Amino acid sequence: MVEVVVPIEIVQQTFRNLAVRYVGLDLYKKWEPLVGARINKRLSDLGIPLHQYLLRLYEDKDGSEIVAFWDLIRPRPAGFFAPWRDYLELQAYVVRAIESGRRKFRFWSVGCPSGEEAYAMALTTYNAAQTRGLAPDSIDLKVVATDVSTKAIAVGKRGVFSMSQVQLVPEHLLQRHFYPSCGGVAISPYIQSRVVFGCLNLARPPFPQHQPLDAVFCHEGLASMVSAAQVRAIREIRASLREGGLLCLGLDDEVARTTAEAKDCDERPNAVGVERVPGDC
Repeated sequence: MVEVVVPIEIVQQTFRNLAVRYVGLDLYKKWEPLVGARINKRLSDLGIPLHQYLLRLYEDKDGSEIVAFWDLIRPRPAGFFAPWRDYLELQAYVVRAIESGRRKFRFWSVGCPSGEEAYAMALTTYNAAQTRGLAPDSIDLKVVATDVSTKAIAVGKRGVFSMSQVQLVPEHLLQRHFYPSCGGVAISPYIQSRVVFGCLNLARPPFPQHQPLDAVFCHEGLASMVSAAQVRAIREIRASLREGGLLCLGLDDEVARTTAEAKDCDERPNAVGVERVPGDC
Protein backbone atom coordinates (compact mmCIF):
# COMPACT_ATOMS: atom_id res chain seq x y z
CA MET A 1 0.00 0.00 0.00
CA VAL A 2 1.30 3.44 -0.93
CA GLU A 3 1.63 5.79 2.05
CA VAL A 4 -0.46 8.93 1.65
CA VAL A 5 1.63 12.06 2.08
CA VAL A 6 -0.18 15.09 3.51
CA PRO A 7 1.75 18.37 3.76
CA ILE A 8 1.87 19.83 7.27
CA GLU A 9 0.49 23.10 5.83
CA ILE A 10 -2.77 21.34 4.94
CA VAL A 11 -3.16 20.08 8.50
CA GLN A 12 -2.42 23.55 9.87
CA GLN A 13 -5.07 25.08 7.61
CA THR A 14 -7.54 22.36 8.59
CA PHE A 15 -6.76 22.98 12.22
CA ARG A 16 -7.41 26.73 11.86
CA ASN A 17 -10.69 26.14 10.05
CA LEU A 18 -11.92 23.70 12.68
CA ALA A 19 -10.81 26.02 15.48
CA VAL A 20 -13.08 28.71 14.05
CA ARG A 21 -15.95 26.29 13.46
CA TYR A 22 -15.97 24.61 16.87
CA VAL A 23 -14.71 27.21 19.35
CA GLY A 24 -14.54 30.45 17.35
CA LEU A 25 -10.78 30.76 17.85
CA ASP A 26 -8.60 32.88 15.61
CA LEU A 27 -5.24 31.12 15.46
CA TYR A 28 -3.07 33.98 14.33
CA LYS A 29 -0.33 33.61 11.75
CA LYS A 30 2.28 34.17 14.45
CA TRP A 31 1.06 30.98 16.14
CA GLU A 32 1.56 28.77 13.08
CA PRO A 33 5.00 27.53 14.20
CA LEU A 34 3.48 26.60 17.56
CA VAL A 35 0.65 24.72 15.86
CA GLY A 36 3.08 22.92 13.54
CA ALA A 37 5.41 21.95 16.38
CA ARG A 38 2.48 20.74 18.46
CA ILE A 39 1.12 18.66 15.57
CA ASN A 40 4.49 16.95 15.15
CA LYS A 41 4.66 16.17 18.86
CA ARG A 42 1.07 14.92 18.81
CA LEU A 43 1.87 12.57 15.89
CA SER A 44 4.81 11.20 17.86
CA ASP A 45 2.67 10.69 20.98
CA LEU A 46 -0.10 8.95 19.03
CA GLY A 47 2.22 6.97 16.78
CA ILE A 48 0.15 7.69 13.68
CA PRO A 49 1.00 9.27 10.29
CA LEU A 50 -0.13 12.75 9.29
CA HIS A 51 -3.01 11.67 7.06
CA GLN A 52 -4.55 9.64 9.90
CA TYR A 53 -4.29 12.63 12.19
CA LEU A 54 -6.06 14.75 9.56
CA LEU A 55 -8.92 12.24 9.64
CA ARG A 56 -8.90 12.39 13.44
CA LEU A 57 -9.36 16.16 13.30
CA TYR A 58 -12.34 15.86 10.98
CA GLU A 59 -13.91 13.27 13.28
CA ASP A 60 -13.39 15.48 16.36
CA LYS A 61 -17.02 16.58 16.47
CA ASP A 62 -16.87 18.09 19.98
CA GLY A 63 -13.67 20.02 19.34
CA SER A 64 -11.75 18.29 22.14
CA GLU A 65 -8.58 17.98 20.05
CA ILE A 66 -8.77 21.71 19.21
CA VAL A 67 -9.26 22.64 22.87
CA ALA A 68 -6.31 20.47 23.90
CA PHE A 69 -4.13 22.40 21.45
CA TRP A 70 -5.52 25.69 22.73
CA ASP A 71 -4.46 24.79 26.26
CA LEU A 72 -0.87 24.58 25.04
CA ILE A 73 -0.66 27.75 22.93
CA ARG A 74 -3.13 30.14 24.60
CA PRO A 75 -1.62 33.25 26.20
CA ARG A 76 -0.86 32.96 29.90
CA PRO A 77 -3.46 34.64 32.14
CA ALA A 78 -2.52 38.12 33.29
CA GLY A 79 -2.92 37.23 36.98
CA PHE A 80 -5.14 38.61 39.74
CA PHE A 81 -6.57 42.13 39.40
CA ALA A 82 -5.43 42.77 35.85
CA PRO A 83 -6.41 45.23 34.55
CA TRP A 84 -6.64 47.01 37.90
CA ARG A 85 -9.04 49.72 36.68
CA ASP A 86 -11.80 47.20 35.99
CA TYR A 87 -11.74 45.96 39.59
CA LEU A 88 -11.91 49.55 40.79
CA GLU A 89 -15.05 49.83 38.65
CA LEU A 90 -16.42 46.66 40.21
CA GLN A 91 -15.68 47.85 43.75
CA ALA A 92 -17.43 51.16 43.06
CA TYR A 93 -20.43 49.27 41.65
CA VAL A 94 -20.67 47.02 44.72
CA VAL A 95 -20.31 49.96 47.12
CA ARG A 96 -23.17 51.82 45.40
CA ALA A 97 -25.34 48.71 45.51
CA ILE A 98 -24.61 48.14 49.21
CA GLU A 99 -25.42 51.76 50.00
CA SER A 100 -28.76 51.29 48.24
CA GLY A 101 -29.51 48.30 50.49
CA ARG A 102 -28.59 45.37 48.25
CA ARG A 103 -26.76 42.37 49.69
CA LYS A 104 -27.09 39.82 46.88
CA PHE A 105 -24.61 39.76 43.98
CA ARG A 106 -24.29 37.45 40.99
CA PHE A 107 -21.22 37.68 38.73
CA TRP A 108 -19.89 35.81 35.72
CA SER A 109 -16.23 35.35 34.74
CA VAL A 110 -16.24 34.29 31.07
CA GLY A 111 -13.18 32.46 29.79
CA CYS A 112 -11.30 32.01 33.07
CA PRO A 113 -8.00 30.29 32.25
CA SER A 114 -7.25 29.29 35.84
CA GLY A 115 -9.69 31.20 38.03
CA GLU A 116 -7.77 34.40 38.80
CA GLU A 117 -10.52 36.63 37.40
CA ALA A 118 -13.36 34.91 39.25
CA TYR A 119 -11.54 34.84 42.58
CA ALA A 120 -10.51 38.49 42.17
CA MET A 121 -14.18 39.42 41.62
CA ALA A 122 -15.07 37.69 44.89
CA LEU A 123 -12.18 39.37 46.74
CA THR A 124 -13.25 42.76 45.40
CA THR A 125 -16.81 42.25 46.60
CA TYR A 126 -15.83 41.33 50.15
CA ASN A 127 -13.33 44.16 50.30
CA ALA A 128 -16.10 46.58 49.26
CA ALA A 129 -18.36 45.16 51.96
CA GLN A 130 -15.65 45.56 54.57
CA THR A 131 -15.15 49.21 53.66
CA ARG A 132 -18.84 49.70 54.52
CA GLY A 133 -18.55 47.89 57.84
CA LEU A 134 -20.39 44.74 56.73
CA ALA A 135 -19.51 41.22 57.83
CA PRO A 136 -18.69 38.83 54.96
CA ASP A 137 -21.61 36.56 55.84
CA SER A 138 -24.03 39.43 55.29
CA ILE A 139 -23.22 39.28 51.55
CA ASP A 140 -24.90 36.68 49.34
CA LEU A 141 -22.30 36.21 46.59
CA LYS A 142 -21.94 33.75 43.76
CA VAL A 143 -19.40 33.97 40.91
CA VAL A 144 -19.86 31.63 37.96
CA ALA A 145 -16.55 30.94 36.18
CA THR A 146 -16.64 29.29 32.75
CA ASP A 147 -14.09 28.19 30.18
CA VAL A 148 -14.03 25.97 27.10
CA SER A 149 -11.20 23.90 28.61
CA THR A 150 -11.86 21.28 31.28
CA LYS A 151 -8.14 21.38 32.07
CA ALA A 152 -8.30 25.10 32.84
CA ILE A 153 -11.39 24.56 34.97
CA ALA A 154 -9.60 21.87 36.99
CA VAL A 155 -6.72 24.27 37.68
CA GLY A 156 -9.18 26.96 38.75
CA LYS A 157 -10.99 24.62 41.12
CA ARG A 158 -7.68 23.70 42.73
CA GLY A 159 -7.09 27.34 43.57
CA VAL A 160 -3.29 27.25 43.90
CA PHE A 161 -1.22 30.03 42.33
CA SER A 162 2.38 31.12 41.90
CA MET A 163 3.65 34.28 43.57
CA SER A 164 3.86 35.98 40.17
CA GLN A 165 0.14 35.40 39.65
CA VAL A 166 -0.77 37.19 42.89
CA GLN A 167 1.71 40.05 42.68
CA LEU A 168 -1.08 42.63 42.18
CA VAL A 169 -3.15 41.38 45.14
CA PRO A 170 -3.16 44.06 47.87
CA GLU A 171 -1.24 42.97 50.94
CA HIS A 172 -4.25 43.01 53.28
CA LEU A 173 -6.18 40.70 50.94
CA LEU A 174 -3.16 38.45 50.46
CA GLN A 175 -2.76 38.06 54.21
CA ARG A 176 -6.45 37.45 54.86
CA HIS A 177 -7.50 35.22 51.96
CA PHE A 178 -4.40 33.25 50.88
CA TYR A 179 -2.15 30.72 52.58
CA PRO A 180 1.15 29.03 51.60
CA SER A 181 0.77 25.92 49.45
CA CYS A 182 3.05 23.93 47.10
CA GLY A 183 5.66 26.64 46.77
CA GLY A 184 2.98 29.24 46.00
CA VAL A 185 -0.26 30.33 47.63
CA ALA A 186 -3.78 28.92 47.72
CA ILE A 187 -7.03 30.84 47.88
CA SER A 188 -8.96 30.44 51.13
CA PRO A 189 -11.79 27.88 51.24
CA TYR A 190 -14.20 30.71 52.12
CA ILE A 191 -13.52 32.55 48.84
CA GLN A 192 -13.31 29.29 46.93
CA SER A 193 -16.79 28.33 48.07
CA ARG A 194 -18.21 31.46 46.41
CA VAL A 195 -16.98 30.48 42.94
CA VAL A 196 -18.68 27.82 40.81
CA PHE A 197 -16.79 26.50 37.77
CA GLY A 198 -18.33 25.10 34.61
CA CYS A 199 -17.47 24.28 30.99
CA LEU A 200 -18.89 26.62 28.36
CA ASN A 201 -18.09 27.21 24.69
CA LEU A 202 -18.47 30.91 23.81
CA ALA A 203 -18.92 29.98 20.16
CA ARG A 204 -22.11 28.06 20.95
CA PRO A 205 -24.79 30.46 22.24
CA PRO A 206 -27.30 30.68 23.84
CA PHE A 207 -25.68 30.51 27.26
CA PRO A 208 -27.33 29.03 30.36
CA GLN A 209 -27.34 32.22 32.46
CA HIS A 210 -30.97 32.69 33.44
CA GLN A 211 -30.95 35.24 36.24
CA PRO A 212 -29.90 38.86 35.71
CA LEU A 213 -26.22 39.32 36.54
CA ASP A 214 -24.65 42.28 38.28
CA ALA A 215 -21.33 42.11 36.47
CA VAL A 216 -19.65 40.12 33.72
CA PHE A 217 -15.88 40.07 33.21
CA CYS A 218 -14.46 38.62 30.02
CA HIS A 219 -10.82 39.68 29.79
CA GLU A 220 -9.54 36.42 28.29
CA GLY A 221 -12.46 34.65 26.65
CA LEU A 222 -13.15 37.01 23.74
CA ALA A 223 -9.71 38.34 22.86
CA SER A 224 -8.65 35.35 20.73
CA MET A 225 -11.96 34.82 18.94
CA VAL A 226 -12.81 35.78 15.37
CA SER A 227 -14.93 38.92 15.11
CA ALA A 228 -18.16 37.16 14.10
CA ALA A 229 -17.94 34.88 17.14
CA GLN A 230 -17.16 37.90 19.34
CA VAL A 231 -20.31 39.69 18.14
CA ARG A 232 -22.54 36.68 18.84
CA ALA A 233 -20.98 36.07 22.26
CA ILE A 234 -21.19 39.71 23.37
CA ARG A 235 -24.84 39.87 22.32
CA GLU A 236 -25.61 36.92 24.61
CA ILE A 237 -23.41 38.19 27.44
CA ARG A 238 -25.08 41.61 27.41
CA ALA A 239 -28.50 39.98 27.54
CA SER A 240 -27.56 38.28 30.81
CA LEU A 241 -26.91 41.57 32.65
CA ARG A 242 -29.35 43.36 34.89
CA GLU A 243 -30.25 46.98 34.14
CA GLY A 244 -27.23 49.09 35.05
CA GLY A 245 -24.95 46.04 35.28
CA LEU A 246 -21.22 46.21 34.64
CA LEU A 247 -19.58 44.67 31.57
CA CYS A 248 -15.77 44.54 31.34
CA LEU A 249 -14.24 43.13 28.16
CA GLY A 250 -10.69 42.23 27.21
CA LEU A 251 -11.04 44.24 24.00
CA ASP A 252 -9.82 47.64 22.90
CA ASP A 253 -12.16 50.60 22.51
CA GLU A 254 -12.70 50.14 18.78
CA VAL A 255 -13.65 46.47 19.04
CA ALA A 256 -15.86 47.11 22.05
CA ARG A 257 -17.73 49.85 20.19
CA THR A 258 -18.06 47.78 17.02
CA THR A 259 -19.49 44.76 18.83
CA ALA A 260 -21.78 46.67 21.19
CA GLU A 261 -25.46 46.51 20.27
CA ALA A 262 -26.51 49.76 21.90
CA LYS A 263 -24.75 52.05 19.44
CA ASP A 264 -27.46 54.72 19.59
CA CYS A 265 -27.12 55.20 23.33
CA ASP A 266 -25.41 58.31 24.63
CA GLU A 267 -23.27 56.33 27.05
CA ARG A 268 -19.87 55.20 25.71
CA PRO A 269 -17.15 52.94 27.12
CA ASN A 270 -15.68 54.80 30.09
CA ALA A 271 -12.33 53.01 29.90
CA VAL A 272 -10.56 50.67 27.53
CA GLY A 273 -12.71 47.57 27.37
CA VAL A 274 -15.11 48.74 30.09
CA GLU A 275 -18.67 49.80 29.52
CA ARG A 276 -21.71 50.27 31.65
CA VAL A 277 -24.70 48.60 30.07
CA PRO A 278 -27.31 51.31 29.48
CA GLY A 279 -30.66 50.63 31.05
CA ASP A 280 -32.73 53.20 29.16
CA CYS A 281 -31.72 52.84 25.52
